[in-house]
Amino acid sequence: MDPEILFLSSIKTVIGMTRYLALSVAGMLVAASGAWAQAFGLAPGVPLSALEVTEELGGNLYTIDVPSPHREFEFYVAYVGSAAGLCMVRGVGIDHESDRYGDSLRSAFGKLESLLENKYGRFYKGDFLKDGSIWNEPHEWVMAVAQNERVYQAVWDREERSMLPDEVHDIILSASALDSDTSYLVLQYRFSNKDQCDAELEELDAEAL
Repeated sequence: MDPEILFLSSIKTVIGMTRYLALSVAGMLVAASGAWAQAFGLAPGVPLSALEVTEELGGNLYTIDVPSPHREFEFYVAYVGSAAGLCMVRGVGIDHESDRYGDSLRSAFGKLESLLENKYGRFYKGDFLKDGSIWNEPHEWVMAVAQNERVYQAVWDREERSMLPDEVHDIILSASALDSDTSYLVLQYRFSNKDQCDAELEELDAEAL
């Protein structure tokens, strides 16, 4: 699992549902109308000043309100470079509770996967338990995800010959979990200016030494 996705697990324990109630309701209305906007309605390179920031998380990460929310996601995290602008946005999903077997999560995953496949075409599906994992029983499916021992994700990129717009580098839909029976989805879009943001981050890291 991406370390930044693990970081998002801790964010979910801090950020309450109440703060995002209005956003969640808006997402339900948009979804009910059948709307599905690319990257939640965001474009690459948007400067921080043009985004609706709700909280600064540090390291150029921010929680934001998005133009086109989706009801499956509780909040949204953006990576914004000082020069490159918006490079990445992640939708962090609502909790699927009492879901030890992962049935609720996989059902929601399948719905989003179908929508994304219809729009972007071919993709890679990763679905496996790491060798040596002790969390190998059906009722431990979510626990294995929480322990970073089970991978369940779909990836759209040029290596898979997905039909991505020029401004989108890749799209990753993945399963994550807070504990043994609480799961959620993460949908990430990385934009074509990601290399600029990576370079900015490396420069900041070098300056810190």
